[in-house]
Amino acid sequence: MATTAVAVMVVSGCVAADESVVQGGASTSSASDVPEVAPSIAVGVPVVDTITVAGARSALEAGQDEIRRILDSEIGPQGWTEARPAQENSSTSCGGAPGVGKFYAAEMTHPDALSGEQWDRAWAEIVRSVAEHGFRPAPDSAEGADSARAAGGGHYEYLVNEHHDELTVSSQPRIGTGSGGFSVCHPWD
Repeated sequence: MATTAVAVMVVSGCVAADESVVQGGASTSSASDVPEVAPSIAVGVPVVDTITVAGARSALEAGQDEIRRILDSEIGPQGWTEARPAQENSSTSCGGAPGVGKFYAAEMTHPDALSGEQWDRAWAEIVRSVAEHGFRPAPDSAEGADSARAAGGGHYEYLVNEHHDELTVSSQPRIGTGSGGFSVCHPWD
């Protein structure tokens, strides 16, 4: 009996932290802002070799520290819960290829949502602060924010760097506030 192997390509920057959600089927970074994806180490798995997993971890944690500092100033430092701890792994979405992995930043949640005024103030400061660590709002993030606001909803925003790594920050009425982040596939060293 013959076995057929099927390679599934994961688009860089599109696998959410739990690897079960693909965001719109396309990268959140514009092609002119981001380096070319290196040839795949594993069949069908894009690997961004402009930074290592350790470098991605450092950048994501620095950006997340800025986000937490800003959110704490709006809703306070008490009440945060770690929904998922930070972790480096040789993720299945990296095809299990040797020498390749991902970093997932700690996923933090708070039961309080930000008011519209709090969000606007926090978001402006987040954008300014994480820029020092190479992150900027994803090109389609502002469009999503406008449509969520128009529908009376909350916010779920992505900030990306030149390596396709993403920070997330959200605040939803009746749900609360959260932050997290994840890298795409990078070499370990």
